[in-house]
Amino acid sequence: MGRICLWETVHYLGRGEPRKAFRRWRGSTLWGESAIFYHSVRELAAAFRPDFELSRSGGAGIFVPPSYVTGLSRATVERLSRVDRHVHSWPLLRALSDHRVLVFKRV
Repeated sequence: MGRICLWETVHYLGRGEPRKAFRRWRGSTLWGESAIFYHSVRELAAAFRPDFELSRSGGAGIFVPPSYVTGLSRATVERLSRVDRHVHSWPLLRALSDHRVLVFKRV
């Protein structure tokens, strides 16, 4: 999961819930009694070194909203999905996605 999810931030700010809107930005949060950590790509790449190197990365859920965001038509979500597939590897946009896809290569 990415540290910043644009959809989540906008959604919860619109509902007047800033704590939820920015929970990922701190890098960790509590969910009940469980700690959730949102590691940066740089942190994950360092954890896999020296045996693996980051080959490529992309975003999933840049324009497609998380499941808790309701009210969009199926056709709208499908259009947003097509946009996601086109821009998933763009550096700035992938950083705003709900999830990150990281591909590592053994070295």
